[in-house]
Amino acid sequence: MGGFMASYVAAFTEFPIALIPCLAGASASMAYSAFPFAHFPAWKSLGDPVEARRKLADLFDVFSIERYPLPAAPDLVQLVAARSDAVIVPENVRRLARHWGVPIRWIPGGHFSSVVRGRGQLHAAILDAFGMMLARDEALEVPRAS
Repeated sequence: MGGFMASYVAAFTEFPIALIPCLAGASASMAYSAFPFAHFPAWKSLGDPVEARRKLADLFDVFSIERYPLPAAPDLVQLVAARSDAVIVPENVRRLARHWGVPIRWIPGGHFSSVVRGRGQLHAAILDAFGMMLARDEALEVPRAS
């Protein structure tokens, strides 16, 4: 859940930072209440399985990135997602992209295989985000620590 955690940090950081959330969406609710981890909880032991799933989804949605402020500099965000991700499904990523008003950099593969198959694109996203931050700092004449 590193991409989610990075997104929360950016939402609560008051100054511009480069942000590269990889394989993250707006909320973790879909992954845990629908697919692919939905078969892990003992739903019947929690009462009505349909109601238990709904409550779990509602609980996760309390922490949806959509409820929090935009990053201080959305133009420094490089949102990276996997086209065939079954954990953080594409629609979940699109929700985050719409909320922040940023494009999505799609890489091939699923949640795990994309880390191997899309390494070059992941590296490019990191370099692009930090390159944009450095260019922004130079334009603003922000002094750097030596």
